[in-house]
Amino acid sequence: MKLYNILERGSIIMKHNDVSTLITDMGATFTRIAYLDQAGEIHHIRQYPSAEFLSPIELIEQYLRDVAPPTPQRLLMAIAAPIQGDLISLSNNHWRFSLKEMANRLAVKVEPFNDFAALAASLDHLTEREVVKIDHLQEERIANEQCSKSIRSNAMLPKAVIGSGTGFGSALLIPSQKGSFTVAAEGGQALYPPQDQEEIAIVKLVEQMLHRPVTVEDLLGCQRGIPRLIMAMAKIQGQTPVDFSSAKSLLEAALEKKSPFAIEVLSRYCAMLGNVAANTVLTSGALGGLYIAGGFAPRFQPFLLASPFREAFCNRSHIDEILTEVPTYLITHPYATLIGLKQILSNHYQ
Repeated sequence: MKLYNILERGSIIMKHNDVSTLITDMGATFTRIAYLDQAGEIHHIRQYPSAEFLSPIELIEQYLRDVAPPTPQRLLMAIAAPIQGDLISLSNNHWRFSLKEMANRLAVKVEPFNDFAALAASLDHLTEREVVKIDHLQEERIANEQCSKSIRSNAMLPKAVIGSGTGFGSALLIPSQKGSFTVAAEGGQALYPPQDQEEIAIVKLVEQMLHRPVTVEDLLGCQRGIPRLIMAMAKIQGQTPVDFSSAKSLLEAALEKKSPFAIEVLSRYCAMLGNVAANTVLTSGALGGLYIAGGFAPRFQPFLLASPFREAFCNRSHIDEILTEVPTYLITHPYATLIGLKQILSNHYQ
């Protein structure tokens, strides 16, 4: 199984790239696609609903008709799926396709990458305006500020990115003396570890629904996980029936303060996300920072920043001092994965 991509550090402008390139962030719900010129500049970003196309080939052909860029000779794809060979099955989507068939039909060289691995490649190239720090507990950290600065200033520490979209993804960015490399992971398929009695009850109920152990994606993925979380919490608290049953309707009810229960569910989601984030850091050694990405969390940024996320992240008794010094961020750049693909190509052509 191919789970990694070596990414050498280099400048953003490509010195030896003499072909035009399409870059695409291929998600289960939306696909974002753009043209990368020979100077390494991104043009003509478009977003398409993935479900409206029978295959990604048809979507790319539609983009070429809509934009009419110079004839591309290469296609870099960030795909929400493991990259295991020629046949790709997109997670939480009906697309099943052959990389060879795509290359032949589009007459391009196709280079696939896991979507979160591509996203991880962007972490060192996002500006301060494109990420938001998640830490409303910062006043409590003043006493440890000198140590905190020391950790954050160490560019050689690994970083991790996780997030909910249709499913749930994760990846690492690991620096070395010879350059950085990304490791695509399957954090959404890890078992979810409950952190209190209510979560134990939630996991037990969902386990009974699924007749198998409960994964992170089973609870935090937007398509199936969040509806299960709503259902389980409603049953535990005797709230059924509820007026919302999807990630979208949950946000509407919580952010518009239509339902105290919706606010409670979204708060629980944030705490669970913080729990997963902490476990990701502890099991991977990503002390350089934990980044939240995906299509869901940026939609409720103020709520997330004030939520129990950071408390849950630091709630590890004798090792909470380690986690207290690890910064957590929300990525707000809408096309961070495309930035990562641009960096992959830039590094490749140094």
